[in-house]
Amino acid sequence: MEKIVRLVRSKKFSNHELNEVQSILDQNKGPFKFLCHKRAILQEEEIWSWEEIWLCLSNFREQNKIPSDDYVVFLMDEPNLLNWFSTINFENKKDLFVHTSEWENYIYCAPKYPIAYLIAQMVFATMMFDSEEELTKAVHFDPVGCISDLCEWKPDISLKLRTADICSDCLDIIYKKNITKEYIHQLIATMETIRKNMLFCSSEHPETDYGHFLPFPLAITKKKLGTTTDPLRKFLFLIDHFDSLVRCFVICYSRLLYDDDNNWINFFHKNSLENRPSLGNWVQAISILGQLQTDSQELKLPANFSAQIKNVVEISERSKIVKIRNEERGHGYIKCRDYDDSYDLLFIENVKTINIIEKFVIDFFKRYKLIKVISTEFKTKKTIHSKSEDLSGATALFDEFTFEKEWQNPNDNLIKDEIYLFNRENKCTLPLSPKIISSICPECNHIRVLVSDGSNTYIDPLIGHRIAINCH
Repeated sequence: MEKIVRLVRSKKFSNHELNEVQSILDQNKGPFKFLCHKRAILQEEEIWSWEEIWLCLSNFREQNKIPSDDYVVFLMDEPNLLNWFSTINFENKKDLFVHTSEWENYIYCAPKYPIAYLIAQMVFATMMFDSEEELTKAVHFDPVGCISDLCEWKPDISLKLRTADICSDCLDIIYKKNITKEYIHQLIATMETIRKNMLFCSSEHPETDYGHFLPFPLAITKKKLGTTTDPLRKFLFLIDHFDSLVRCFVICYSRLLYDDDNNWINFFHKNSLENRPSLGNWVQAISILGQLQTDSQELKLPANFSAQIKNVVEISERSKIVKIRNEERGHGYIKCRDYDDSYDLLFIENVKTINIIEKFVIDFFKRYKLIKVISTEFKTKKTIHSKSEDLSGATALFDEFTFEKEWQNPNDNLIKDEIYLFNRENKCTLPLSPKIISSICPECNHIRVLVSDGSNTYIDPLIGHRIAINCH
């Protein structure tokens, strides 16, 4: 028997994203048919209560004359009051919602895959359970890699998604409910299709949204958030990512403000960023940078950029992230493997703050990116042709690209193996050495992108090594 599943979106979830989700669900044919409603639900709430969601879907059904047997799944970018990934309205089991944002905090893949998974899984759950009581008795409060894992600790969703399995207890429920094989086969085929795109080793991942713009030192610390469910490691990876966001932004933005090498290096000396700086020193440096005025046309940043920087600093101080990092983390990036589930609340409390700061930083790196020069040659007396690596994204196998720039003075020259800040629009370059360099890590003997931790000390954001290199 055919079952129609109608996908409807909130205003912030685009039609393009909606179509991508439908395309995944349509890959495996069966009794479930997935239809998109292009017109968004325009009602906007900062945070939705479940009651508001169900009322909104009830109104949607009435306004669009949706048959009572059809499912309506609300794909909403805005948070819900209880902070769930998805759930069912058991007063009308054909109404469901799935939260569509913040997936980058839990799994490294394009968001369309976990969204599609939850749609298929939640629709199937309405056939497995007749009431909320039935569902509550059957769900796994401790994750086992089954479709019925509750995932109260949200990072546990990674295991559920990558396993894409049905445990023996849940199979018994399915058989007792006399759910026909056509439904079961379509669900399993759909989950398997999605699962293959959510594995750590998958080379088929489309780059995540942040991967298009974040430079490697930031994208890799972001990626690590989706590689563990251990509360302590998850929390410390989050703090490492905040550290990386602040550190790299200070280095790159200050380079724009100080195009003279000596003045740029003096900025780090004056602001205590040369002798094993604390995270507090880096945050304070953002505040100082926000107060500086410049007439440079090179920046081309929003008119309210200084106000945005001030907001970032206030958010950082208000959330006490610096204090937490100094007390729980110290210097260097995570290497420990301890387990302590008391850290789950710290993660939840701080992840939203760091997301706000990250969006601000992404806006900056939509204009500028990091590149590593492979080779250069003069095409004319005034034109340099360069082959370089684009150091964007969380994969250390960087894409190569070529560009040409006008050569006006010796400062315009490009040095092989040096890392530069590159303006995506006008192709202007500024050297980032000695603050961000490409060098052999003495700990592992591999070429790495290394970020300054003061003077001749560097952090390898990929592995976590903290090393000394004299590159002056």
